[in-house]
Formats: sequence, structure tokens, C-alpha cells
Amino acid sequence: MNAILSTPELIGMEIEKKRKEMVDSAIQRGFNDEYTLRLSQELDQLINKWNAINE
Repeated sequence: MNAILSTPELIGMEIEKKRKEMVDSAIQRGFNDEYTLRLSQELDQLINKWNAINE
């Protein structure tokens, strides 16, 4: 995750990018693939960061 991201807009852009990457991976590799699961965890971290900033 990029440490310079701080605004909700930038984090939102990263969330959408990571979500697309995860969906593409799930289609190509499967939902239970290690890489897909890692992307899902990274997406969760971004969403948690976005939620913390917007509380």
C-alpha cells in the first residue's frame, strides 16, 4: 500500500484499482488462489483506511 495516500479521493482511486485487479485475478486464477486472496486483503486494508479517514 502506498504511504503517500492520504485523501479520501486518492484512496478511493486506489480502492477501485485494487478491486479491478482482484476481480481480474479471480476470473483468471480463481477466487481461492493465493494471489487473489492477497489482493482481497490489500483491498480490505484500503477500505479500512478510507473508512477511518471518513469517520
